[in-house]
Amino acid sequence: MREGNRCGFVHWEVEPDLVWLRMLCIVPGMQNKSIGSEAMAKLMSLSSSLQKPLYLHVLMCNRVASDWYRRIGFVEIENDGKVSSMVLAPSPSRPL
Repeated sequence: MREGNRCGFVHWEVEPDLVWLRMLCIVPGMQNKSIGSEAMAKLMSLSSSLQKPLYLHVLMCNRVASDWYRRIGFVEIENDGKVSSMVLAPSPSRPL
């Protein structure tokens, strides 16, 4: 919620060995206002504090999302031509 308006939702699952981002949806009119970035920062922090890698799937046809995930530190680990599986790459400031 932002200013009393629904702006989207995030669904994640903590599994024994990893954290899965199942879905991150931001209402089109609320996009480009750092809402997704704020949600991802919290999820990345959770993943780090649990010392578990953060994984996600993104549709290849969703280039905007795929490119955004790459910019914030995800790397592709598998691609079947329709769906890209990605993991948040560890970095010195974000060890796993």
